[in-house]
Amino acid sequence: MARILAIIVLVLAVAAGAWWLLTKPGTLTLPPEPPADSAPAEAAADAAADAAATANDAAAEASQAAEASGTEAADEAAEAAGEAADAAGDAADRAADAAASGEADAAAEAAQEAADAAQSAAEATSEAAGIDAALTVEGFDPERVTALIEASTMSDAQKTSLTALVAAAATDEALRDSVLSQVRAALQ
Repeated sequence: MARILAIIVLVLAVAAGAWWLLTKPGTLTLPPEPPADSAPAEAAADAAADAAATANDAAAEASQAAEASGTEAADEAAEAAGEAADAAGDAADRAADAAASGEADAAAEAAQEAADAAQSAAEATSEAAGIDAALTVEGFDPERVTALIEASTMSDAQKTSLTALVAAAATDEALRDSVLSQVRAALQ
């Protein structure tokens, strides 16, 4: 019987200790919530940063092509590539902010925007490079050169004259260098 009484006292002491721990503020705290998996958000931010770097490279190439061709159309394409690179950079910044906040969906959306902007920059670069190449003897493209002339702001008489020269250069390789020089000068 003394043994049962000792067990009852022990159980009551344990219960009183548990009650004291549970009711005293600050003595029992729950473990912190584990952080959300930030890997997808970080991957999206990395992809956005890569897209922004690609867009910046494309804008630099477009600028070089525009300088080489010296035409307004190539300058416009280079400007479009630069704007797209800026948009990609902004989207990459938003993706990084979202990743830091653990917002994977927002980071993925910003990464997609950066990728789209990089694609736009690449297209503008391709346009600028195409213009530059079309205005060289090696890459002469009479249709492209004619389209550049027609899209320009020069007078109709000058357009007609240059278009006729381009048509002649298409069939006579010896004329190409001088005709392309005239076209480049007129397009500036």
